[in-house]
Amino acid sequence: MSESLVEFRNVSKHFDDYTAVDNLNLSIEQGEFIALMGSSGCGKTTSLRMLAGFEEPSEGEVLLRGKCINHLKSYQRNTPLVWQTLALFPFLSVVENVEFGLRMQKVAKPERRKRALKWLDNLAIAEFAERRVDQLSGGQRQRVALARTLVTEPEILLLDEPLSALDSNMVVHMQGVLTELQRELGITFIYVTHSQSEAFAMADRVVIMNEGRVQQIGSPKDLYQRPNNHFVAGFVGKNNILGGQYKSEHNGIWVLAGNDGDYKIKASEAEPADRSAATDFAISADRVFVSRTVNSDFDNQFLCRLKGEEFVGSAVVLYLETESGEQIISLVTQAQMEVLGDLKKGDYYAHWQSDHCHIIKP
Repeated sequence: MSESLVEFRNVSKHFDDYTAVDNLNLSIEQGEFIALMGSSGCGKTTSLRMLAGFEEPSEGEVLLRGKCINHLKSYQRNTPLVWQTLALFPFLSVVENVEFGLRMQKVAKPERRKRALKWLDNLAIAEFAERRVDQLSGGQRQRVALARTLVTEPEILLLDEPLSALDSNMVVHMQGVLTELQRELGITFIYVTHSQSEAFAMADRVVIMNEGRVQQIGSPKDLYQRPNNHFVAGFVGKNNILGGQYKSEHNGIWVLAGNDGDYKIKASEAEPADRSAATDFAISADRVFVSRTVNSDFDNQFLCRLKGEEFVGSAVVLYLETESGEQIISLVTQAQMEVLGDLKKGDYYAHWQSDHCHIIKP
């Protein structure tokens, strides 16, 4: 088995009596695009700073190519960080900003100018080489920060919420720029964000953190379809979390007794559950279909009333409530809305299939 490029081994970071990172174990491979995701204070940025050399672990080891780097200074690691604030020098021109890292490496002026201009051209901002950075747009400054980092040809690039200050259209554009660069260069990207859309659009794997601990690691698809606990199910996408007591099994289907009747779950999805305990499962909102009438094609269907709606462009999120008061969310296309008619009148049936349910830990 090949050695990981980066490894966190039992890493914790304490600030007085506050634990920012709690026993982090994570291996990152060469050429991987990995995202650390979670809400503010979850430990993702502290983890990145320990790898960059701006914080030292309280416990455990951070390894680079198998060697512990806990006590190395940031400039000894070749793990450059693109900051959320970009940290460009306003008194320097664009090309001088890009040259800065090479200047610190004592690269001769003709060579560093040549390499800086090459990277500005790669990022389609060579025409701004002589401008001051305060004369550029947010997206252009973002590219300058990337060029300044990439000109040193690092094997790892660390990014701390680099798109948070951009408008939504520019964020989508820069996601494409970053993804294409990472694929072309084969550089390992470690990207910190609180945005699910950013992490899921770009990363090969996503690490979801909460209160300093890793909750789940997986591909965007795995995290979306198979959250492994309540926190991940609630944090990722729009999941319904329902549950009941094991009742029976028939033809590969588990039957759970719930508040509004029986829930049916495919047995292969239910195997991790304890039959003697209450069992919770997640069903994604986009797997819940809504109609005016009963539909026998679905394994699960429950009578509901509409409690609210949210328009999200081409789709509508419907907030439904069952007779017992259970909340069910459904993501419905505009075309389906036209079939449903006036949302404020009458009852609805929420339907889903047994094999779209996924058991989650308490």
